[in-house]
Amino acid sequence: MKPKLIKNETDYETALARIDALMDAEPDTPAGEELELLVTLVEMYEKKAHPIDLPGPSGHPLPHEQQELKPKDLVPFISPALR
Repeated sequence: MKPKLIKNETDYETALARIDALMDAEPDTPAGEELELLVTLVEMYEKKAHPIDLPGPSGHPLPHEQQELKPKDLVPFISPALR
């Protein structure tokens, strides 16, 4: 397979299949370089087509992030036994 930009889900699935076939490729070999390039192309596509939102409902920050609470401020809610 000649590496190319991934523009749709078909290209994406094809690239993932080729990555699977190349997983044992040695670094600094033609197969290893193809693997590295395909992984980079897949990562680029995933960021665009399958972005990961912020944690929380609908991608909104969690309440403690909005209130600028520190992790220790959440202990009573996470583990009541530690109060």
